[in-house]
Amino acid sequence: MSKKAEKHVTAAMEAFAAGEIDKWDAYTTVFALLERGRVTLTFIKKASEKAGAASAGVVAMRRAQFLGMRQRGQPARGKTSEYGRYLDTHPEYIWTPGGES
Repeated sequence: MSKKAEKHVTAAMEAFAAGEIDKWDAYTTVFALLERGRVTLTFIKKASEKAGAASAGVVAMRRAQFLGMRQRGQPARGKTSEYGRYLDTHPEYIWTPGGES
């Protein structure tokens, strides 16, 4: 796992818990890092619980929801912009279908 990516996951979950970003921005960010192999789902669950953002079960449910949205051809992105506010300022973590960004 990447220490830089771990910091981004922690920051995203803390921002979500504080109400600075919405759940879609937070999950888009952390799942982009997961899909690029930078963090594990277990780390995301622990970071979320530590920040008080969501339980491990809720994170797992959101992951399943994101995968289902992709399977149906729906974009799993933040509502506030194309990729979510956090990823607008950290484009190196934007996940793109079929390849690296």
